[in-house]
Amino acid sequence: MPQRSEHIKAFTLTELLLAVIVLLVIIAATARIFGIAQRVSSVGEANASILQDAGAIERRLRDDLARMSDKGYMAIRNVAVQNDINDSVGTPQLELLNPDLPADAFLRLDQLVFFAEGTQDTVDFVGTVNLFGGSVPSSALSRITYGHAVQVPDRVEQALAAPTSFDPDYFMLDSKVLTPWVTDAVNDGPSLRLTATTAGGGTRTVNGTQPGARDWILSRRAVLLADDGGDTAFHAIQPNTPQLDANSTTSLFQEAAGFFTAAAALQPARAILSGRYDVTAMQLNDLERVLGRFDGTNGQLDPPFYSPWTVVPGVVDLPTSPPGAVAFGAARQRVINGTFGLGASANQAGAAVQIGLNSWPRAERQPPTFEKTDQMLTSGMIAGHCSNFIVEWCWKDGVGRVMEDDRRVKLALDPITGNGTIPLLGFLAPTNGVAPWIGLPDEVPTLGFSVPFSQRRGARTLQQVGQVGVLGAPLYAPSIEGPAGAQVLPVVGGGIPAQRVWCYTSVFGFNATEPTYRVRSNQNPVTGAVVTGQPTEWIVPRLDYTPRPSAVRITMTLHDPDRRIDGGREFTFVIDLPERSKP
Repeated sequence: MPQRSEHIKAFTLTELLLAVIVLLVIIAATARIFGIAQRVSSVGEANASILQDAGAIERRLRDDLARMSDKGYMAIRNVAVQNDINDSVGTPQLELLNPDLPADAFLRLDQLVFFAEGTQDTVDFVGTVNLFGGSVPSSALSRITYGHAVQVPDRVEQALAAPTSFDPDYFMLDSKVLTPWVTDAVNDGPSLRLTATTAGGGTRTVNGTQPGARDWILSRRAVLLADDGGDTAFHAIQPNTPQLDANSTTSLFQEAAGFFTAAAALQPARAILSGRYDVTAMQLNDLERVLGRFDGTNGQLDPPFYSPWTVVPGVVDLPTSPPGAVAFGAARQRVINGTFGLGASANQAGAAVQIGLNSWPRAERQPPTFEKTDQMLTSGMIAGHCSNFIVEWCWKDGVGRVMEDDRRVKLALDPITGNGTIPLLGFLAPTNGVAPWIGLPDEVPTLGFSVPFSQRRGARTLQQVGQVGVLGAPLYAPSIEGPAGAQVLPVVGGGIPAQRVWCYTSVFGFNATEPTYRVRSNQNPVTGAVVTGQPTEWIVPRLDYTPRPSAVRITMTLHDPDRRIDGGREFTFVIDLPERSKP
């Protein structure tokens, strides 16, 4: 019987190759889907993290500004830095401050300073050696500062000749100012000095180069005004003895010759900027005594000497300082110097004006050491990756307006000429009813300043808003901005390249509620002319009157540390301020 043959079925090589190709396509497609899903998930996580940071910052700002006090002062400093600022012959630029932006873009490092009411405790460090014999220091008033911080992650050893000081100098060996954008000179190596030299006379250095803008730290620093009686024992600071437990210091300002420091030498206390102190012995009367009212406690001034709030050319000039006293300067300039420091100067309207760029507080992501004082350095950080922080302000219609009992606008003596009267209209909103935002303007052609079109925000200076010296807010413009023409300052000194940094400062002084004063006399209080007849009651506008803003607009750009969101995310929110400044 013939044998039956069986046909064995099998895949051909072609079929196997086709199957492998199909499988590879499926794997590739699946991998791509998983990759996209993973990226979407990663971006979602980064976005959620940024949103969480932005919400926390906004809540903290709203809470602090809701407690803003008319006491003390308020200052807003707008700083614009060109992206390629470190690109110069002396320091070859390896990378722009923010590689996501073009070289001519501007980065903003604004600072907001104000006083807040409400009992607060120290939040940095509470040890066995503190104010009031170990109890937790608290105060009903504190000075709060928002803005960028400098970072010195390397360990900074305690200086031998300054036992209560731990931090670097304001200036590097190459004369650069310690700012959030600075880089050490390549040829010099690490050139940031410590506060003192070693016992052998050598100068210790540490790397002062700052990270890129996407890694800048946004800080919040609250300093409690807690009176301790002025006794160093209450501070737990013993002369010539290292102190590792104390977080209190004497003054908000660096003391050189007591509180009667010349305006040209007034600057923030190094201890406050160090990030390790959040309690000061100063009270409001001390604050005013340092900045504008010199009451003769140094034995030189009798009767007391008052510095004018600001200088208005042809209207208010600085009086001659008392014999033997330092040149105090205008109170507004003293606030700027004492809050924002010295260092960089700018040539504006033919005069050198100190604008201060050595006032950046120190904050760290991680403490350099396990010492208690180093742990405090992280408490000031509220955002670890903030490339832009912008603060602008506005007034509602009618701020500063003074009314008679019958609802008519009050008339007052013209403070400029002394002839005739002017209506105290306060701020007049534009006819469209939209209040303009005040801050660093988009363009100042006379100074060569122009923000790229993509970054323009529509902000203006106060003096650009209306008719200077005629109606509305410009009456108070010199008190807030300074003399006409000095609103925007191109930095040309202090180791900073010309036309790379721009600064605008609004300062609101101690008088936020009294727009006028009354004089009953037969002599014109402005011109000095004698008027015959019975004494006349003169109503004169106060040139130190600086009503607080009605609202502030905050804009910030936050990034995730892994750069999963290109360019970061920009957030803008408006915060209405408490109406406590109505006359």
